[in-house]
Amino acid sequence: AKKEKETLEATYFNLEKSKLKYQKSFHDWNESDRDYQIADQDGSMSRNEVLKMKQQMQEKQKLLENCKAKYIEQLGKTNIEQREYFDYRLPEMVNRLQDVDRERIEFVRRVLEKCVEGEKEMATMVNKCREGVEEAVAWISVEKDQQILKERYKTGDLP
Repeated sequence: AKKEKETLEATYFNLEKSKLKYQKSFHDWNESDRDYQIADQDGSMSRNEVLKMKQQMQEKQKLLENCKAKYIEQLGKTNIEQREYFDYRLPEMVNRLQDVDRERIEFVRRVLEKCVEGEKEMATMVNKCREGVEEAVAWISVEKDQQILKERYKTGDLP
């Protein structure tokens, strides 16, 4: 998931970088075009200087067109990457996480069932033990037990 997000973020970064280059080239061309238009209409500069400014403006215009094409290309790549991420990869990751969660919940359910089974078995053993204690308690006879105790210690010897 992290790799997928990093790929998308890298695409966004490349788009932003391409956009900034396009904006800078547009600003440079716009400034160059304005300078050329002023120089061409002013008439105070020599013809060679005006032609030189025109060539610079045309070079910047070519650079602008090149940057614009790269920006359009990067925008297309970013749109494709976004579409793949949000339409395919992200839902697939969410489905995988749901599957993992489903398996985890099923595991916890099975463990709890085993715990309840163990508790039931333990309760059965405890009940049997309790019944044994009840039977032993029922066999207690005060007179008989006192008689046994008298017989045991009547010699005066300590056991």
